[in-house]
Amino acid sequence: MIENWITGTILNLLIAALAYRKRAVTASGAIAGLAVGTVIFAAGTGFWGLLMLFFVGSTLFGRTGRTYRPDLRHIHAKGDRRDAWQVVANAGPAAVAAVAIVFGAGPWAVRALVASLAAATADTWSSEIGGLSSTPPVSILTLKPSVRGISGAVTRLGIAAGFVGAVVTALAGAGVVALAGTPATEALIVGTMGAALGILGTLLDSILGATVQVRYRRRDGSPTEKPTDRAGIRNEVEHGVRWVNNDAVNLITTATVAAVAVVLSV
Repeated sequence: MIENWITGTILNLLIAALAYRKRAVTASGAIAGLAVGTVIFAAGTGFWGLLMLFFVGSTLFGRTGRTYRPDLRHIHAKGDRRDAWQVVANAGPAAVAAVAIVFGAGPWAVRALVASLAAATADTWSSEIGGLSSTPPVSILTLKPSVRGISGAVTRLGIAAGFVGAVVTALAGAGVVALAGTPATEALIVGTMGAALGILGTLLDSILGATVQVRYRRRDGSPTEKPTDRAGIRNEVEHGVRWVNNDAVNLITTATVAAVAVVLSV
């Protein structure tokens, strides 16, 4: 067991340093990634692979989206580099489940880990790839035209990408479980539950984004998720709860998905 912790720490330290050098994460994001990655690695290298699937895929899609849609930079609250809050919001619940696995928890912890990462992957792929859609987005609540890049706005491409992200992660999770020698029925449950809850998670994220997530209005009247403008002047709250930003919505989503997986496993 101690060897897993040592190997995980060294490996994740190298990855965190590389990600920081490539400007994929901030300093706080690198530290949080090191902690989360090490814990999940200790629970199993296969589970760590799921985390890497999320991180690498989301980073690549994110950079592609910002390259082809630079106009969205004035809407998104944060830039290309993930900070500690983003790491915890997306992978924190999976890390908690990993701790439970390390201490000998039953199948519920594995299901929660896979489902929460499936939801995180689905939501991120949906947002990043959906931003490239040539079709104007609509509100997930009213189906009326919405502003591209604003939380709660969806496109068919984005929804499809989210579904693919959830299914790919869930199938990979089922494969990890199967290769560990777990009965085929349990691997099937992990894959099915992970895909279903991952898809539900990205829909929940969009609904929360359209209802309670804070949205601001810039001085020119355009909507944004940035709390301040370039001069550091606070933007006016237009909608939602001030403290419920995108990170809070992501954490609520991944934690809810993990909790539902636990409840369904009881």
